[in-house]
Amino acid sequence: MASTSMPIALARQPTTIAQSFSWSTLPVFTVHQTSARRIDPAVVRRTLDCLPLGTLHEWADDTGARQFVASQGAHFLHHFDQQRTWANKIDLWRVLKLHETGGLYIDAESTLLSPLPEHFLTAFSAIFVYDRLHR
Repeated sequence: MASTSMPIALARQPTTIAQSFSWSTLPVFTVHQTSARRIDPAVVRRTLDCLPLGTLHEWADDTGARQFVASQGAHFLHHFDQQRTWANKIDLWRVLKLHETGGLYIDAESTLLSPLPEHFLTAFSAIFVYDRLHR
């Protein structure tokens, strides 16, 4: 399930923690992922190993994603339910989740190939990367 791209959305959380390695103080991040089946824990660990110490992981199945959208308001749930493809539904879930909680979204089929540089995690309020080959 590796990909050479990193479909990522990044938003900041205001809370900070002291890191135990060379990075001084960074926001606490949560990686948000969703898929029909739970993601292999080894894949999650490899992803977290490329992110600052203390980064959390949150996974939502289809039901959990829909429940979160419903918690954001009936109008969002209406738009969620009107989408024909699950990918479009997850696009809405992703935007709402990052807006509400901050954090990182990384596609479940993607793998970080190397650690994200510190400036990626502190200098931007949002980062979007896509696979230009559409794999």
